[in-house]
Amino acid sequence: MDKRDTGKESGSNSHIIDIEEPYISLAKSMEASLEKLPTLSSKRCIYRVPPKLRKINEVAYTPLIVSIGPLHHGKVGLQAMEKQKRRYLQNFLRRTQKGLLDFVKKANEEEEEIRNCYAETIEFTSDEFVEMILVDVAFIIEVLWGSKYISMVEKNDPLFNNPWMIYDIICDLRLLENQLPFFVLNDLYNMANFQAFQPSFVDLTREYFKKTADKGFYLPETISSHANHLLDFQRKSLRPTKPRQPPKGTGGLDFIPCATKLNEAGVMFKTEKVSKNLFEVKFVEGVLQIPYLEIFDQTEGTLRNMVALEQCHYQQSYMSDYITFLDMLIDSPKDVELLARSGVIKHSLGNNEDVSNLFNKLSKEIGVNFKEYYLVEFMNN
Repeated sequence: MDKRDTGKESGSNSHIIDIEEPYISLAKSMEASLEKLPTLSSKRCIYRVPPKLRKINEVAYTPLIVSIGPLHHGKVGLQAMEKQKRRYLQNFLRRTQKGLLDFVKKANEEEEEIRNCYAETIEFTSDEFVEMILVDVAFIIEVLWGSKYISMVEKNDPLFNNPWMIYDIICDLRLLENQLPFFVLNDLYNMANFQAFQPSFVDLTREYFKKTADKGFYLPETISSHANHLLDFQRKSLRPTKPRQPPKGTGGLDFIPCATKLNEAGVMFKTEKVSKNLFEVKFVEGVLQIPYLEIFDQTEGTLRNMVALEQCHYQQSYMSDYITFLDMLIDSPKDVELLARSGVIKHSLGNNEDVSNLFNKLSKEIGVNFKEYYLVEFMNN
């Protein structure tokens, strides 16, 4: 009797094991997969542009002639600039008091911290990564240095002797996917110690953007050195000078009519050519005062990449708020004509319709937190 019971019990246990074994195997497989997931770094600040933004205008997010950092490194169409980048590394080393070995050691020390700044895992070997960083850092420093000290640029320099090429480089250095962490640029620049009274890297960067920025993109005299990269530096230089005021009432956002309808209702438009901030929008006694802005071919790319950075990284989206405001104000070419006649905007695009289309498309797929909207106080007046 006992043997019979033992047999049944043994068979039952065997049956249970047969059922559970596939689940145990799956659970172990899932655990192994989860353990392989990379840790999310709190340092990440360089991202791929979200597909919903990229699909609207892929060209605005893609390097034209030079790759910076790992995300576009080695891509077809960008390889021609690699030799010139290495020439700039040679120039950089000639002017510094340090040897290449010193810079290799420094970049190697900072490798992990640099990698952590990218939102995705970078599949480069350590040597490949450090070499790329050094070449790209030297290239950026030489471009910024040459822009300030043009007399020190070699007479046969293929970049500075070609305005269109320099223009394309300016655009490429403002792309979200084409960035290096600011700290490694700053550290290697300070190591180089070119001359006794050289400007700080922050000041050198500020002067570069001051020369190349669209008019209306005012850069203040002092800028915090706490930028994540060059694009972030430009965005932070444009941030509002005053803190956001809490909204009155329910805190919602009232949408405003376009410029033409506002004008038909008696609203006048005014600007200040020397306005120090894009966000100094005022509405006083029937006059809407908007900071002056010039619009060029590269304006769209600059704005799009700052917005992409905000959408990926920041809770405060004041550039997105600014673009949403202009999109509400500009519905048609008539609105552009009115704002241009009032001196608020000036453009070098084909026609007023191009400007209208620009701002209407810029605001597509942008997530805006209307409860945190920077211009909410003005909009609800």
